[in-house]
Amino acid sequence: MTPTPPRWVRRAAPLLRLPALLDRRGLRWALRLCSPYPILIVVHRGRRSGRRYRTPVELLSGSPDAQMYVLPLAGRRSDWYRNVAAGGLRCGSCRGRRGAMRWRVAEVGEARRALDDYRRRHRWYTRALLAVVARVNGLAGTPSNAEIAAAMPIVVFEFAAISSAGAGIA
Repeated sequence: MTPTPPRWVRRAAPLLRLPALLDRRGLRWALRLCSPYPILIVVHRGRRSGRRYRTPVELLSGSPDAQMYVLPLAGRRSDWYRNVAAGGLRCGSCRGRRGAMRWRVAEVGEARRALDDYRRRHRWYTRALLAVVARVNGLAGTPSNAEIAAAMPIVVFEFAAISSAGAGIA
């Protein structure tokens, strides 16, 4: 059984889902005010409840036209990660692009390159983010990119190719 995240993470979680409400036509400009960094809205089904969830996650690197790398804040304990791993991924949207998605866990070297890229682009923000990631996941001190890549799943999403019959969003 996986331990539950700390109380402060559970209490802050509803605020962290706010960007998912702004992923609508006419409101996406406000989504960019929430975070200047690209946000992927992952649509997934609950493992037990079957409920549909829309979870906003920040991209470490990548773009909607290519592979998008995401670090789950609570690692393998993240509800959205466990739902996706259980086969609940339905679709996603990022910067106006919507559609069916594929996912996989990045290899350690690939994850490290994504973390290096993110750290290079966001020097100050990364320090705070990695401190939170380390605390939530029980990593000692300020972990290096190699330690994070080895200890945590970096998820790679990409939009699935549209078939000739067309693809619907579940």
